[in-house]
Amino acid sequence: VAPSLRHADGPMESSFSNCGALGPLNATVLSAAAVLGPIVADLCLLFARSAPGRVVFVHDMSWAEQITHPPNRGAYTIRLVHPIQSDTEHESCHGRCVRVRSCFDASRAAALVLLLLSLGADYVTYERILSNLPPREDCNSWDAVESIFATAGSEPVLSWWVDGAMHSSQPGDPRQSQEQRQCLEDADLPSVALDRHLSDKGSVANAYARMYDHLLPPRSCAVRSVLEVGIGSVNSNAPSSMDYMKANKLPDYQPGASLRAWQDVFPLAQVLGLDVDAQAMVQGPRISSHVCNTLDVRRVREVLREEQFDFIIDDGLHTPLAQRVTLRAMWPHLRPGGVYIIEDVMCKDGAALIVLEMTQVVQVWTGAATCALITRKLSETPPLRAPRGLDFGSRYNACWSVPPPSGLPPDVCCGRGGIFAAPDDCSKTVRELTECCQWHFMRAARDRPTFYSGTRSRIV
Repeated sequence: VAPSLRHADGPMESSFSNCGALGPLNATVLSAAAVLGPIVADLCLLFARSAPGRVVFVHDMSWAEQITHPPNRGAYTIRLVHPIQSDTEHESCHGRCVRVRSCFDASRAAALVLLLLSLGADYVTYERILSNLPPREDCNSWDAVESIFATAGSEPVLSWWVDGAMHSSQPGDPRQSQEQRQCLEDADLPSVALDRHLSDKGSVANAYARMYDHLLPPRSCAVRSVLEVGIGSVNSNAPSSMDYMKANKLPDYQPGASLRAWQDVFPLAQVLGLDVDAQAMVQGPRISSHVCNTLDVRRVREVLREEQFDFIIDDGLHTPLAQRVTLRAMWPHLRPGGVYIIEDVMCKDGAALIVLEMTQVVQVWTGAATCALITRKLSETPPLRAPRGLDFGSRYNACWSVPPPSGLPPDVCCGRGGIFAAPDDCSKTVRELTECCQWHFMRAARDRPTFYSGTRSRIV
């Protein structure tokens, strides 16, 4: 079979007849190949030089070797040297590099990861490294991401990404309604909106807009409801505060920056923000907010009731425990097929990696200190593996068995009603208080045993 694939670079004939390693030409393989464009012609060479369990493109697996090399199964690490503009290979290639013949943006990276997973790999890590050659003038580095990590079972998430790259809508399509045409004209590119509103997701700080520019524009007029956990408090007493960012990088920053940006990215959507700090609340046209700690499942149910959303972003408390618990609390409020993104997750910290505790998830690194995770609602069961047993009682007791000299109870120290006491009044540092308040809210949650099974010690 020699399928004819059309890409933005023009029509391309690609014959897989001499590339048996590619296996059956199912729809996933073909859609990934279509997005890869001219690079697909090099895939046979890629497979000829490597095999599952070995490295493609370069010789070492870096940190990925520790978590992506199960015995007797397939694991790929792809380190893309970009750009290669001469016949001289990058020093790390050792004869295994495949020359990139066109710009390799984030969607093509996702397509390559999808292709390898669909061909039987259990784990795939894509990494982008720069050569010492000058960059191609026609390639925009902002369009790329630094790494993508995904496991088998994540193909539906990657397919959603790749399908958006293939079928993005443009104003003027005669099949569109007047509302859709107007929406497409009004919708802003995420990077533009996030920078305009001084969000740390933009170019100044975390650069998640590099990822969002590929994921969101194809759906800008399909999304009608957005929820973000974490509005961006600048209260130094509140956990995960933006006060440092405001003082050092974004002096004009105001809470709700990303909510206002989502309003511009999704012109037809209602945008809701949840935050633990009452001082961070914002309201406006198509924007609302509530005081809500997502570690307190009862409060989540009180605020959201039966409401569901197309797109949920967790930019709240940046700890694996909080991110896991928030995912469980939010999952019933995500519409079937909806997208859930967790920002500010640890990328390379061994057992603390939340990505290893999840299924059907894609991890993306845009070059900042932390990564983002992307998943979709494909069933009513959250995409989480069985939790490790934790000695919940001893951890809670270590935090709260001795009251602070001020006599303040845990619920006051942890922001009762969205009002936070100073950490010193609770005899703790900000880091200690953040950790201890997690256990406080876990104790209050009625469905805590569904999160953690270790409760051996008595809770005072």
